[in-house]
Amino acid sequence: MDPEAKGNIKYAMNPDEEEESINKVTLQDVKDFYKQFYNSTHATAALVGEFDAATAKSGLNKMLADWNSPMAYTHVVSVYRDIAPQNKEIKTPDKKNAMMVAGMNLKIRDDNADYPALKMGDFIFGGGFLNSRLAMRVRQKEGISYSIGSFVQAGSVDDAGAFISYAIYNPDNKARLEAAWKDEMNKMLQSGFTDDELKQAKSGYLQYRETSRTDDGQLAGTLNNYLYLNRTFEWDKKIDDQLQSLTLTQLNNTMKKYLVTDKATFIKAGDFK
Repeated sequence: MDPEAKGNIKYAMNPDEEEESINKVTLQDVKDFYKQFYNSTHATAALVGEFDAATAKSGLNKMLADWNSPMAYTHVVSVYRDIAPQNKEIKTPDKKNAMMVAGMNLKIRDDNADYPALKMGDFIFGGGFLNSRLAMRVRQKEGISYSIGSFVQAGSVDDAGAFISYAIYNPDNKARLEAAWKDEMNKMLQSGFTDDELKQAKSGYLQYRETSRTDDGQLAGTLNNYLYLNRTFEWDKKIDDQLQSLTLTQLNNTMKKYLVTDKATFIKAGDFK
């Protein structure tokens, strides 16, 4: 089934369709869905903290032993699509601020050899918050947006990812924002990053990754996800090592390989009176 067609689990409803769908849901629908799909057959659990592993495992097995459903687990495949770029506006009357989301689909998985370089490049371009190129240009230099950034998504099972950028801004600055964004993207792709930018990014990004592993909630979530993917934290070490050994040539070539300014789609929502 076409993932864009109604009835497919990946179909993207518009607001009116979503409201209509929610209003049609009954209590019995919720109960039936729970009975049909929720179960512990493929359940995984990750615990972080001070506890007795044997006792915890015994308790979980006892609690979930009889939790079954008639539906077996099936992975929902994400498919990469080369979408033609669009530039659209959505009217949101009486909103003081506007929102821009820009980006493009990427055919990449997180075990791709280019993935670490792509993440590092994004960190320099827009993922590093106040020190990123986007923040320095759009927020600090021109004062167009208070909040601007970017991020890279990559599937762990399917070759389907995305490069996404966002900005909150005054609707009067719509043209200036888009022009500045494109200019920074073109500079990155044409001139590349510098040795100093890469050096600072390695320190900042690796420290960010290390710090995230000290948060119990994030750690438990990562461990649980790795149970499904059959990974350990050796995977993280491998990525860290690749980031640390990344060269400037590898970095700049990877950004040019995956990102194209003219392929970016722009969606802007605001009151553009």
